[in-house]
Amino acid sequence: MSFVTVGLSRKVILQDAIRHPALFPADKAIRRLKREKLKNRIKKKLKFKGGKMLQLFVESKVAANPTTVVRWCTNAETLAKLKSESRENPCVLIVDYSVKKKNEHRYIRPLSELAFYIPFKSSGAHRIFITICWDKTENGIKLSSPEDNYLSRSDSKYRTTVLNSGNSAFLNDLENTMDQAMETVAVDPKLFPAKPWDWKWVNFWFTHPAFDQCHMRRRRIFPAYSLQPFIVAIGWIFMVLVNAVVCLWNLAIGRVPNWKYVNPFRIDIFSGEPKYIYWDQSWYWNKPWLWMFRPIYPILTFVIFMVLGRIFNATHSANVMYLAVGTFCVVFIAIVIGNAVLKKFDEQDIKRAREEAQKRRWLEKLEEQYQRSQVALCSFVDRVNPTRIPRKARSSRLVFDEIKREVCRSYEED
Repeated sequence: MSFVTVGLSRKVILQDAIRHPALFPADKAIRRLKREKLKNRIKKKLKFKGGKMLQLFVESKVAANPTTVVRWCTNAETLAKLKSESRENPCVLIVDYSVKKKNEHRYIRPLSELAFYIPFKSSGAHRIFITICWDKTENGIKLSSPEDNYLSRSDSKYRTTVLNSGNSAFLNDLENTMDQAMETVAVDPKLFPAKPWDWKWVNFWFTHPAFDQCHMRRRRIFPAYSLQPFIVAIGWIFMVLVNAVVCLWNLAIGRVPNWKYVNPFRIDIFSGEPKYIYWDQSWYWNKPWLWMFRPIYPILTFVIFMVLGRIFNATHSANVMYLAVGTFCVVFIAIVIGNAVLKKFDEQDIKRAREEAQKRRWLEKLEEQYQRSQVALCSFVDRVNPTRIPRKARSSRLVFDEIKREVCRSYEED
């Protein structure tokens, strides 16, 4: 009697051995388990090696740190296709989309770097997308880099759109990209450190607040507790003096002055409101034909006349004139002689040799780039811990980021 064992699970095999000991002796059950275990291992290995063209691994579906590591890999066919199409500078575009904040943060790293530590800016669910991108070229001439295409901003917003309307995948017609992968990570708000007591003071001069604890420490050293106290004290005194003058002027012309701005203890330097009392423009020269009477215009007119006077006097110097004419003649003669000598050479041969040398250097550079990218093959990924990077493949940036995330946790955005 023969039995088909392909696809049976460990539980089914053990149940058959217990219920029918005559048909399934213990030694046969053990041999069947070993065969099934070996077949399943081979299937997983084959599926792992030959599955998707681009794969993404995350450290954990539930983050244990506000900075998590992501790892990517690809197969040999994808690298061969990129190389055959002469795609220069293969990189990975990483997009961190926050479902809670409905915003995204983008990063670009070389394909050969294998991993990246993403600093989350908010709690909740995060969708992490990756795709392979490269330089935009035309006839061998580099037009733009991936950083120019996908990281450039305008008014703190990205110039380009890379995700679809549902923010569930990359756009299908996204140029200069190939393949994509996505994972979801949940971030607990308790992972983010509390903002320190001097948060407003340290970030006083900056448009954007500190993004992690290390950034906060650097700002504390400079300028928060070194230069900033002196500048703020001088500025505070200046504000009080200017506001006092404005109040006196308002009093002189009959307006009711607002004396609270003269009190330094009532001026909130952390508020976004104006720090000064401004004059009403009704008394000031605000008509176009009266702008010339503002103090800055007479000063500029005087400076321009002084410069023109110096130039006018200098041009009448005979020595300067002779020197200028002699220099012009020498340069003109040198250009004429140089053109006559260069015409003796075959311009076509020089151009052809230059193009061949440029193409040879370009091919060597391309070969070097894809030789480094061989470490991104999925066959080198550890099955037990996919996010682990081999020691020889670790870059100094990855080592630094790994240490940094333990001592410098990122702050949650407001």
